[in-house]
Amino acid sequence: LYHLLTHQNNYTKIALRDDPTIMAWETGNEIQPPAYWTQNIADYIKSIDSNHLVMDGTYGINYDALKISSVDIYSDHFYPMDPQRASKDASEVSSAGKVFIVGEYGWSQGDLSGFLNTIENNDGISGDTYWSLFPHADNYGFVRHNDGFTLHYPGDTADMMYRVQLLRQHAYRMRGEPVPKHKIPLTPLITSISGSSIAWRGAAGAAVYSVDRSSDQGKTWVTICDACANDNDTPWVDRNQPSGTLWYRVVGINLDKIMGPYSPVAIKQ
Repeated sequence: LYHLLTHQNNYTKIALRDDPTIMAWETGNEIQPPAYWTQNIADYIKSIDSNHLVMDGTYGINYDALKISSVDIYSDHFYPMDPQRASKDASEVSSAGKVFIVGEYGWSQGDLSGFLNTIENNDGISGDTYWSLFPHADNYGFVRHNDGFTLHYPGDTADMMYRVQLLRQHAYRMRGEPVPKHKIPLTPLITSISGSSIAWRGAAGAAVYSVDRSSDQGKTWVTICDACANDNDTPWVDRNQPSGTLWYRVVGINLDKIMGPYSPVAIKQ
């Protein structure tokens, strides 16, 4: 713990115990320790790092640990989502004068809208983090995590897309802000062209992509895929590919149908 807390970030040159981007240290993940262990760990962390909060990593609320002065935050995980248990946890923690957050929940299990509504309307619940969002893979598509709770933006299925938007709206409501328009997508990157098969690394914010082709070094472009592919359709196949050297570019389009920047041009010899 001492090594971790005093470790200096190689890029910012700031020790982790002084890093303002860290909110809290959690004593573990879904552990079941006795209260005296939690107190020893929390006291030790605070003796080295007085700048950050400490969160009890116990799975569920250990009522014997609620009186530990060096613990600031308590949490629980919800698989499946359980608004009644979340409300009970919040009440117990608030009565002890501490902060409660919904540390994890299975967004795909049950009534997500009702669970989020419970969180938003309970002053004893300070925040929540669902499990779990995964990014684009380096070459194409998304990173996969086969635990049943993998979330991809804007969604692999109609149900996931619906739930993603519930989570997005919820995040802004928790901040007391109006839900904005979707951000303009970032820049995709064509990672390979093998014959007529074209792969690209996806762009954050893109719901679909268009593909353009040129046969004159990019002087003129023809759209051969007009918002016809998403990240799960890659590698995408140009089924009417002519012979000769060709140039390709890809652009992401968000849910508001706004285009982002084009990818760098890639050449097929």
